[in-house]
Amino acid sequence: SPRTCPSFLCGGHGRRHDAVLLLSPAHYEPPSRGGHRRHPTSTLLPRRPSPLLHARRLSEQLGGAQIYIKREDTSPRDTHLLTSVVGQALLAQHMGRKTLLTYSVDGRRGVVTASIAARLGLEARVFMDSERNARHNSGPFRMWLLGAKLMPTQEERGSVQTPAQAVREAALDYWLSHASESLMAFGLDGAPEPYPLMAREFAASIGRECLRQVRLAAKRPPDLVVTRGGANADALGLLPAMVPEKAIRLVCVEPAQAVDSSGGKLTPDKQRVAQNILEGLEYPSVVREQRWLRESGRVEYQRATQEQAKMAVQELSRLEGIIPAVETAHAMGWAFEAAAKMKPDQVVVVMMAEDAEKDAWDIGRMMGASL
Repeated sequence: SPRTCPSFLCGGHGRRHDAVLLLSPAHYEPPSRGGHRRHPTSTLLPRRPSPLLHARRLSEQLGGAQIYIKREDTSPRDTHLLTSVVGQALLAQHMGRKTLLTYSVDGRRGVVTASIAARLGLEARVFMDSERNARHNSGPFRMWLLGAKLMPTQEERGSVQTPAQAVREAALDYWLSHASESLMAFGLDGAPEPYPLMAREFAASIGRECLRQVRLAAKRPPDLVVTRGGANADALGLLPAMVPEKAIRLVCVEPAQAVDSSGGKLTPDKQRVAQNILEGLEYPSVVREQRWLRESGRVEYQRATQEQAKMAVQELSRLEGIIPAVETAHAMGWAFEAAAKMKPDQVVVVMMAEDAEKDAWDIGRMMGASL
């Protein structure tokens, strides 16, 4: 079931999972499918809905289906995180909690939480490692301006915990002792139920928004929806709302050269994460939702070559004036080849959520530019 987190992932492996008891699935009921009950998040989310671009010149060039691009890359940074925190803050307000808690390693989640708490009239407490607090001083300063109370933590000598684990444990300790007045706001890093359900439902607003836009623009639902795979929240935001629509083909695309890079073995970093999950120190991230999407039987997982990605960068840049990031280019390359084999009255939607600026040099090298 997409709403049930397996027990081996969601608790029972450590005392810190006692926090599960502070918020049960009964506290959160997802919106009805009919749309009669919707979370009032629209006034708290800037620049929604994000644009849906009809790539007319590209569609004509390929000679197949009509291609639409969901431009999440134009939304504010950390859109998925912002959507998730807004939903949790509204839940805290609905439950009568006065304080919104979170922990933040680099300050980004802390700033988002402090901003939403200020908008809703809630108190915000953000746990950060003291050393990183000093290093990322712009984030703590912004939190302070927003009225949040910073809760610095110090790593104990000889501790085997990472700074992220230390601040998470400090935040959970505080929540355990102030359960009646506070609520913990997690991001997309995973947590006990009902947090995975909430994260999925709040993030899936992107997919519901996209379906409305496509039906309005193309006068019909899409035939094919494509997003990048991997450890990101693109599929989590776009696909769940479309899973019940059996006529829509759903595809996640990963770079072919990155799939088998470990030879089928866990890298040291992945071994550390896996060990932490088993010990109850960490929860899995959006990978859990990817597994549900895969096992639902509704989502295909395909691979794209670098040649397909190069074709996508070239065609999209020259025909539509848009430069995709590297992982997105792989998804688009696969989608463009699929669209070319479809009928002109069919519709393909591709998700574009990455900022290409971070990949500028990689894109240049991939395209053979002398840099």
